[in-house]
Amino acid sequence: MTELVSSASLNQGRVCVITLDRDSARNALSVQLCKELIDALHTAETSGARVIVLTGAGSVFSAGADLKSKDFAGELYPQLEVLMDTLRTVPVPIVAAVNGPAIGAGMMLAMACDLRVVASSSYFHLPVGDMAIGVDEQAVVSLESLIGGSRARAMLLAGTRLSPADAVACGFAVAEGDLDEAIELATTIAAKAPLTLRALKMDFAHNAARPYSTAERNEARRAAWESDDFQEVRRAREEKRQPEFKGS
Repeated sequence: MTELVSSASLNQGRVCVITLDRDSARNALSVQLCKELIDALHTAETSGARVIVLTGAGSVFSAGADLKSKDFAGELYPQLEVLMDTLRTVPVPIVAAVNGPAIGAGMMLAMACDLRVVASSSYFHLPVGDMAIGVDEQAVVSLESLIGGSRARAMLLAGTRLSPADAVACGFAVAEGDLDEAIELATTIAAKAPLTLRALKMDFAHNAARPYSTAERNEARRAAWESDDFQEVRRAREEKRQPEFKGS
């Protein structure tokens, strides 16, 4: 079976670039691709990656759900839900390098990431009204939070597109740029204290279908406060150097 997701490690393994590698189908999200991407996300975390960059092969980030699926509602849609939840809850920051159009579930994929860098050739489109499909409340609330109520209504009700410039202007994207710029952003994040990043990601997961409990989030914050990295900040300040975080 052809692999639909590829991974590469950069910066001594601190940054993992995961690529949707189904260019012939415009990186449409099939059941297999969803499962491979979920596995790749967990593998990146367990391998010690501090930041993950997600992008697409070719000129399209993702054209959305694979409409050729025999049973979209019964097979693919549940797998998409698991994928989106994994993106929101894996305790590693994820930067989407949106290299081209992100349509339907492809836009939701970008939405589930923590930060977005968008290419000038990209746009975002959620044509749910043209496809006669249901949209869960979580996706609506998330979109409203990310781009604002008026834009969210326009995209969902009227099917309007969000351009790269408007994505940056409304805060949905942090910048226009290519994969290199997304990796540069990820490298900056990867230099921060890993346990603090983990705790923050867990707090930001409140929109996930299965968010972290209060106890889990409190424990993550406690681990950061009690870490050697916290003491490393003091040592680095005294020695007039940049701190070197170990994640312990």
